[in-house]
Amino acid sequence: MANTANVNIYHLREDVDIDQLVTMLGEKYTPFDLGDTIKRGQNVEILAFQKSKNFPPGWYNLIYKYDTAPCGPLKNYLQLEIDLEGKSYFLLDKYWYVLEREFDKTLIENYSRKVTSNFKNLEFIKKWDTDNENNYNKAYDNPPYSFCFHQINVGHIEFCDIMFVDAPNATTYLIHVKDGIGATIRDLTSQVSIASQIIEGELLVGKSDSLEKLYDQGLQNNRINAQLVTKEDFVSWIKKFRREYILAVHCRDKSKQDIIEGKFESRIAKFCLIEFASQMRSNDHNFSICCI
Repeated sequence: MANTANVNIYHLREDVDIDQLVTMLGEKYTPFDLGDTIKRGQNVEILAFQKSKNFPPGWYNLIYKYDTAPCGPLKNYLQLEIDLEGKSYFLLDKYWYVLEREFDKTLIENYSRKVTSNFKNLEFIKKWDTDNENNYNKAYDNPPYSFCFHQINVGHIEFCDIMFVDAPNATTYLIHVKDGIGATIRDLTSQVSIASQIIEGELLVGKSDSLEKLYDQGLQNNRINAQLVTKEDFVSWIKKFRREYILAVHCRDKSKQDIIEGKFESRIAKFCLIEFASQMRSNDHNFSICCI
């Protein structure tokens, strides 16, 4: 028995055997080559679709893009929720889990206790009024106190999609955006966790190398105007101000209250948000979740 984020799950096996799963489903589909090696920063979704023309319905959601992951076989990037022969399973981080009868009840209880209280309304957070994440992020390109850093990487790490500086209240918000809440929320929570650990770890020992590189990358990609923002000011806003890491999630067809209360389908999304909230709290990193 394993216990992760206080949710009891049975650990079935360490090796992901998608081929066996396909056989159980009736050998209707030919999966892609799970042994393919993924290069750092490679788009896993596109690669997976190139490998198979006959994806089972819903399999799109089990492939997710995780730009900050190290190299490794494609099977390491799979996520899946499935009901089979009267039992419910999910696949996460290369492990298969079979759910207990009380799993959903316990999951909602933990979500309510660990996640719900972290939702926040922030005045500067814009409502989603576009058709994609790129356009949403670009709406924040308004220096000197609001920056769009979407797809700006430092060492293959995207430190945030948006950075907003609330100078009067000495707070800097590092915002990560996701269109929809489902199994792919995993890449968002992983991105925020990694970014926060790097930033907080460097600042703890008096360093700011990554922040200075982020400034340089911002200049090179026309996201920062050096005449408006100096490197010293930029680093100081993150180093000396209170830092808060934000998950900004587009609710799509769900209401804000549904997301706050965990009333959505994906067990993996709930599980990942519980795990994320527990980790951020244990690391003493300020964080919030906003519905957009």
